[in-house]
Amino acid sequence: MTSGFDRLSVKPGLPPMEAKLVDALPSGPGWQYEPKWDGFRCLIFKAGDEIELQSKSGKPLARYFPEVVAAVASLKADSVVLDGELIIPIGDHLSFDALQMRLHPAESRIRRLSSESPAQLMLFYCLVGDDGESLLDRPLVQRRSALERLYAIFRVPRFGAPRIRAVKKEQKHYHVDWSLVPADAARFENLVAGHLLKWVHFQQDTLGRDVELRYFRDTDGREVDFVVVERRSPLLLVECKWGDTDVDRSLRYLKARFPDTDAWQVSATGTKDFVSPDGIRVAPALRLLTGLI
Repeated sequence: MTSGFDRLSVKPGLPPMEAKLVDALPSGPGWQYEPKWDGFRCLIFKAGDEIELQSKSGKPLARYFPEVVAAVASLKADSVVLDGELIIPIGDHLSFDALQMRLHPAESRIRRLSSESPAQLMLFYCLVGDDGESLLDRPLVQRRSALERLYAIFRVPRFGAPRIRAVKKEQKHYHVDWSLVPADAARFENLVAGHLLKWVHFQQDTLGRDVELRYFRDTDGREVDFVVVERRSPLLLVECKWGDTDVDRSLRYLKARFPDTDAWQVSATGTKDFVSPDGIRVAPALRLLTGLI
């Protein structure tokens, strides 16, 4: 019996590439760093309507993660092979326990959990190129570029300044088409990222301004979703929340260090609209985004 996977240059059954234990991280130009995600390693195979999620040990995972299968099915590409990690964000952390709860024989339970706590794919790279050829022997930069072309992804680099204890970290990735993101809060953050990037490009192209879109994270774990900088100085700080919440502590921290910088905490479903005592505008996202037009 033939399968659609037979026409793939990289077929199910392939063991994933694994990290090697070393005494120290390598340094120098050309290196990329990936955190250790608290999830299930997963190879993704798509050949037409056939989709397989393969665990590190080679076992099938598709029946346990129907929402991920649906996300892969929505890809416009007819054939893809991807390497990544299945993760489930719960609050501000990744829950390995929530992943293990999916490995259950009852389909009704799996469907309920997939709705209550949907899984996501943290993708590393493509194993098959645009032309269908294997990328197994190609360098990481080519495999990752193929992933960005597949998803139409843009990157947001880290913002750092001498006055703050910034930390080196991988660039954040967002979809050009934010509707592809399955989780509500992440999709909203992606939407805001897209609007900010368009505004930055408009300022660059029409006015010649030296502006960039970045994000902030320091060594103490404080993080602000977006920092628009001009000539490396912060121009606008933006933190995204799904609903009405207290002013984010990380945003307050960064605003205190750059008091002359406009700072916004925007929400997708919240209705509050006010300016905090420390000068942060808290409002529905529409208030900020309409001002960027």
